[in-house]
Amino acid sequence: MSAASSSSDHSGSFSSTKTGQDGPRAIGDANTERYDILTFFAQFVSILGHSPAAVDQVYLLMIFLDELTYQLPRERGSGRTSRVAVVKSEAILERGIYRHDKPILPELIAVKMTKASTIEGATSVDQTLLRSMATELRILSNDTIRSHDNIITLLGICWQQSNENQDVLLPVFVYETSELGDLKTWLPENKDIALGVQLDLCLGIARGLACLHEAGVVHCDIKPDNILVVWQDDPKSSIVAKIIDFNIAVLFQDAPDRVPLPAGTSPWNSPEQMTSTFIYKGDLPKVDVYSLGVLLLNILTVDCLNTILNFIATGGIEGQTLLDFKLSGALALNSGSLLGEFGLVSGPEVYTTHVGDFRRCWAKSSLLLFGALDGDLRHRTGSVAQIVDELARINKDAEEYGLRDYTNRDLHIVARAAETLQMVTNPGEQRCQVSNS
Repeated sequence: MSAASSSSDHSGSFSSTKTGQDGPRAIGDANTERYDILTFFAQFVSILGHSPAAVDQVYLLMIFLDELTYQLPRERGSGRTSRVAVVKSEAILERGIYRHDKPILPELIAVKMTKASTIEGATSVDQTLLRSMATELRILSNDTIRSHDNIITLLGICWQQSNENQDVLLPVFVYETSELGDLKTWLPENKDIALGVQLDLCLGIARGLACLHEAGVVHCDIKPDNILVVWQDDPKSSIVAKIIDFNIAVLFQDAPDRVPLPAGTSPWNSPEQMTSTFIYKGDLPKVDVYSLGVLLLNILTVDCLNTILNFIATGGIEGQTLLDFKLSGALALNSGSLLGEFGLVSGPEVYTTHVGDFRRCWAKSSLLLFGALDGDLRHRTGSVAQIVDELARINKDAEEYGLRDYTNRDLHIVARAAETLQMVTNPGEQRCQVSNS
């Protein structure tokens, strides 16, 4: 089987809890104030239920890994407490007690293990770490989330022994993966993609995030690193985006009335995350709306926004920090200008018979991003579901006008890039551009 294939076709795909009728209650309750490894194990077993796939999951539960005898190859990502690597499934399965006569995992999988340095010298599991793992388990075992095409599939769990005494046991999460890697790596290497591929990526990410919000999950770390790019054999849409990494996700039903926000990741995080702000529970989805807006603008400008934001973040503009840039509304105010300079959605600079069609797609995209990227949480407009609807309309227009195959291979070396950089760092000159379009 192709390594890039979706794992949902395998009998080993993760069995799950039933979805509730009301969104915020859709994720199963934690039912505990304190976690230990037995509590986590009990929660996992209760989720397995009695499906045929449960047999395969029990097999995985009998596999133990440790960093002393098993070195993770091809490390794909690393965080503060964990690291993710892409491995051949046979390398994991051969460590089990029993042998299977049928494949229970795709050829290529991703495994997330806790860094040994995180639990060095520990004789018990850190509550924060285990609760984070339990939250991810609750999220990815939800029926609606598990079956969504734009959210990563959890294939199962095995175990990790991370010290010589083998007295610290932790779950190892096993996921589907892709040879194409994440969006952070893929997009800079594929800047000649067509408008249709850009819109497919944007729609997929937005739809996955809308599903999470409907289930009461706020991701809090939407960024290119957390978007898996998967190839599929479909002439209409060959690229699928999948949201990954729920390490700092917040469950609406667990959140207090005033929520301390996780910091997220610069430059993709919202202004309120950058200032460690407490926000009202009802405003939680707006945190993801902002990060989604930044990510969509980066996709539609073929990674040019990323270059600009990192230039500002590293002190490229004297007297202006990245936080200032976001809070001032400069990013929102200039989203249309950036789309005009770097976006396929604005079409070619030379006149074509489709110039009016491109103009309509550009205007809709600009207004969508303008609302999502407001630096003031109180004025930030639009839900992720509304963004999905608007992106679907833009995609429909592009298809109707015959624009989905349009590409500009020289887009990433636009001659006026320096002028654009100067323009977007001076919001006062561009204040009316989007609102008057």
